[in-house]
Parts: sequence; structure tokens; C-alpha cells
Amino acid sequence: LQESLPSKAMIEKFQKELQEKQTAWDARLKTLPQGKDIQALGDRLNKIQYKDFKTPQELTASLQQLDGVYKDADGKYKQIQAVSDDLNKDLKGLQEQYNQIEKQVKIDVKSLEQHFRIPQVDAKALTMAVFNRYLEPYKAKFFRYKALAEKYLPPKYLKKGAAKSEAEEVAIQPHPREKGVTYEFGRPNSYPMFWLKRTAVSSQAGLTPNAGNIKGEILDITSNQRLVGRPTVATLAGDFPAMDILGFLLKLSMDNRKEESVIDYQFKVDSYALTGKDLVSSPDVKIAFNKANGALAIQGNLIGLKNLSFDFDNKFTKIDYAVSSTNQIADEILKAVFAGIPVVTLNANGKGVLPNVPLSINSNLGPELQKGFEKQIQAKIDEARKKIQSYVDQEIGKQKDQVEAQINQLRGQFESEVKKAQAQLDTQKKQVEAKVDSAKKDAENQGRKKIEKEGQKAIDDLKKQFGL
Repeated sequence: LQESLPSKAMIEKFQKELQEKQTAWDARLKTLPQGKDIQALGDRLNKIQYKDFKTPQELTASLQQLDGVYKDADGKYKQIQAVSDDLNKDLKGLQEQYNQIEKQVKIDVKSLEQHFRIPQVDAKALTMAVFNRYLEPYKAKFFRYKALAEKYLPPKYLKKGAAKSEAEEVAIQPHPREKGVTYEFGRPNSYPMFWLKRTAVSSQAGLTPNAGNIKGEILDITSNQRLVGRPTVATLAGDFPAMDILGFLLKLSMDNRKEESVIDYQFKVDSYALTGKDLVSSPDVKIAFNKANGALAIQGNLIGLKNLSFDFDNKFTKIDYAVSSTNQIADEILKAVFAGIPVVTLNANGKGVLPNVPLSINSNLGPELQKGFEKQIQAKIDEARKKIQSYVDQEIGKQKDQVEAQINQLRGQFESEVKKAQAQLDTQKKQVEAKVDSAKKDAENQGRKKIEKEGQKAIDDLKKQFGL
């Protein structure tokens, strides 16, 4: 992981270059005018006469001396200014390099985060994988009845050999019979030859260990439904308290009044106990219901002994999951995911012509597992992201602090030494300029006084000549 951080290599290189610059600047700063050099200029300046000149030669000499001090101060100032410009340029370049390192740190964090991606989960495949063992008995019954249908249904319903030609189908048909006459005896609402209007059954719980409170009836068992005008309906309902089965209902309706018979069926259980049901059992992962409450509903119809439709609805609540994995992270994720799924639904349906009835299976468990896995994996990714950021901060932060300290040291030297020397030399230059101005004014004043004195003397001499 350390080798995958370009920012670390960048900052190590930058730190080395910074140390080299620090050494070079330490040496260069020592060549700058020191406090004693500036003080010497001040001492020279204080010794120069800047007033009370007796002769023009004294003024000229004073101005020359002041000019020399000014030039020396200006030269030292320019030397310091050149160093200041170079140092500022280097500091700016160092800051730009440092900014690039900070950008690279962010890029490194993003690059490491890309190793953690949420996998795409196929909810449908996940549903089948989890419920395959649970559905196996139901699927076995479905295919067993399908095989029975293929074996016993009349050929005209099976439509076998759909790929065969019309000639082949005609070849196996018998000669058509002559049209006969159908005689129907009786009239509507009259009595058929056989008609059992109602028969009832019942049982009471407690008589045997698995007995239940059962009530049932069969209505209209007859030899001719068209005469009675009603289908045959069988109903059985009740509870089996000892088996924790409540709200049991079985209802079957057979209607032969039309050209194609219609068989409607309904089976439901409002509540039943489910214990120790394994869903997934492998060396790595185990998923099971320790216990749960189930509700079951099956309904559908069969038309003309060939068109079958059915709906299967199963719902599980109050689920006590048994989830484990040999992988610690997978174990944590699985337990957290299933803890967020309090209700599981399982639905199956089919519609088609026997024996080719497609079976469709759906459950909320697949999508819920998908969302749960994404949520838990995202939490793990967020946790890993924090660890990555912490690692980067730890690895890079120490060096960043050192680099910042070195940059601040250079900047501090600039503030304390260079600017201080510039300020002192500025003061010296201003003092020189002030003394030059003072010397010039003093010379002007003395010249004016001398001219005035000589003019007055000339006037006095003229007065004497004229006897005034």
C-alpha cells in the first residue's frame, strides 16, 4: 500500500530539495549586510558635517561624503532586494510544488478507494439460490403431476408432436364416425338420476394427537350438473392446534355445465409454525430459519383439463434466522443483512397448456438481500475509506508537517533578516537625503547672508564717497 502512494514519493523528493534550498539560503543570507555593517554606515553619516559651512569647499566635501554613504546604503539595499526577490520566487515555487503534492494526496485517496466497489447482485438468481432447497418438494410435486398429465391426458389435449406435419397427424386419426343424435333426458331444475345435495364432515381436537377442529362439506354431487344448475363444491376448513396450524381452508369447485369443464381450487393456511428449515447449507455459508410463522395461499383453475393457471403465495414473519459464514467479514455482513429483513415473501405462478406450464418464482428476499448487501458493503467501504484517509494522513502528514515547518522557517528568515535589513537601510538612506537637503539649505542661507552683507558694504562705501 505504501508503494501505491505517489504522493509519498513526491513529498520525499520535495523534502530533499527543500533541505538543499535551506542550506543554500542559509549560506546566501550570511552574505547579506549585517547589523554592524549598517551601523558603520550610520556612524559614517553622523560624522559628516551638514551645516555651518565656512567655505564652499567644506560644502562640496560634505556633499561628496554624503553621496558616498548614500551609494553604499543603496548598493546594500539593492543587494538585499535581489536576495529578497530570489527568495520570494523560490518560496512561490515551493508553495506551488506543495499544492501539487496536496492534490496528489487527494488523487491517491481516490485511487485507493477505487479498489472497493459494490458488486452487482442478481436478485433473481439470489432468490433461487436461497429458496432452491425449500422449493424442491413443491417443484417435485409440480413435475410429478406434470408427468401424470403427460401420461394420462387424451392425446388431443397434450398436443404432442407439434413439430410434426399435418399429414402425420391425419395419418394417426381414425375414420370419422357418422353423426349421431344426442338425447338429453329431463329438463332444467328437474331431478337428475343421482344428486347428493350435501354431505358434511367434522372432527374435534384432542381425540388424537394430531386431530384438529375440522368442518367440511361437499355440495351438489350429481350425475348431471346442467339439470341442477350448480357446480360441485367441496370445502374443508379448520385448525390443528397441536401442529400450530391455524386458518386451514381447502376449497374445490368442479363445473361441467359448459362445453369445457372448469375446476377451481383454493388452499390456504393463515398461520403455521416453521422450525429448522435449511435454505443454504455449504461449507462456507449456512442460512436457515430456526423458527418462523408462515402463511400459505394457493389458488387457480383448470379449464378443459388442459389450460392450467395457479398462484402460490407464501409469507414468513417473526423469523429467527440462523446465519453463519466461515469468513468473518461475510459473517458480519450476512447477519446484518438478514437482521434487516423481518418479513419474507415467496410467490410462484404459472399459466399455460398442460403439460407445458412455465413456472415463475419471485420473492422479496432477493431484492432485500441485494439492498442489504449494498448497504452493508457500502458501510464496509466507508469504514475502509476512513482507514485509508487515516493511513494517508499518518504517512504523509508527518512529512507535510516537516515541509511546512521548513517553508515557514525560510519565510521567517525572510521576515526577520531581509526585511529588517531593508528597513534599516531605508532609514539610513532617508537620513542621508535629509542631511543633504539640510546642507544645501544651510549653504543657500549662508550665501544669501554673504551677498546681503557684501551689498550692504557696497552701499555704505557709496554713501561715504558722496559724503552722506
